[in-house]
Amino acid sequence: MGTLWLTIRASVRAFLPICGGHVRDGEPLGWTTDLLVAFDGLAPGLIRRLMVSAPMVRQAIFLTLAEWDSFPATGPDAPARDVAESLAEVLRSGWAKEIIAHQFGTVPDGLLPALERIGPAPMNLPQSYSRLWEMFTDGDQRKAAALRDVQEITAGTIRILDALDPLLVHPATLQRVDSVPQAVDLSRAVRFIQAACSTATDEAISAAIAQMRSADGLPRLIDRFVRRADRFPHQPVAGDHELRPLATARAMTQAGREYRNCLASMIGEALVGRVAFAEFVGTTGKAVCEFRPLSGDRGWLLVDVHTLRNGLAPRDLRSAAEQKCAAVGIPHIASPDAGDWRSVRRAIRHHDALGLLA
Repeated sequence: MGTLWLTIRASVRAFLPICGGHVRDGEPLGWTTDLLVAFDGLAPGLIRRLMVSAPMVRQAIFLTLAEWDSFPATGPDAPARDVAESLAEVLRSGWAKEIIAHQFGTVPDGLLPALERIGPAPMNLPQSYSRLWEMFTDGDQRKAAALRDVQEITAGTIRILDALDPLLVHPATLQRVDSVPQAVDLSRAVRFIQAACSTATDEAISAAIAQMRSADGLPRLIDRFVRRADRFPHQPVAGDHELRPLATARAMTQAGREYRNCLASMIGEALVGRVAFAEFVGTTGKAVCEFRPLSGDRGWLLVDVHTLRNGLAPRDLRSAAEQKCAAVGIPHIASPDAGDWRSVRRAIRHHDALGLLA
């Protein structure tokens, strides 16, 4: 059988000018070249037929060649010559459905239209065809169903499908993801929001994906569930009538509106435990306490007390908040009174504004 693959090594490029418009000038045949030459030796005219065939027939041939690419050329497991000759005749004269049925014994529903949407050129690796076949013969038909609504199928499309979390395998997703890294990031994002949001069930995410309309549907989908997050990491304070943890995205968003600050933009940081917030309600007013984790799991530190528009908290309010946090085991950084120095700075700025300082 080895001589079948080593003979008739004529260049396929000689046949490119007779493509009849179905193949672009200079289009390579890549990994299919040696197999095409070998089968053309068994059924002369196969390559000529390939060059003038429609995309569906071409891709049926490439799908079959991908299967043969995995066979050994020599040895006991190599295909018999009569099997190769029989297939060569079908490749030279059969329709797409006949070619696939001859090689595989069956033609899965939806496979032929999918092959046509690949276009006239072979995908760059035979493994892409193997994965395509597996998707259409797998018991789980989600990937095959997603491909049915894709206008152009490439090797990249197949790799993206394999990189997507099963929950995201949907035509609406596939039409909006352009690369494998993007598919990986999206899959990780969905797993994260499912861990952080109790309402981000499989059913809810699937329904949201199916209802996407705009081009930016995926970012909006992720953002919508993030803003419903209610599974925050362990909080520094348990909460009482004086110190209430802001332990949901909704609570942080509402507090951000009330205090007119950027709390809503910190939801992600809070979800991964890099920061935590609590609202302090004292006898002289209320404020938002900001906590940061200490290294080595040594607890939390009160780093700031925010009032309206992140303004400087009055001394008595800040002191009350610091005392309350200290009572529940959260220290703060003691800062000496800097009132006199602030006065100096204000005076310098005032004179500089009048042009009195060089």
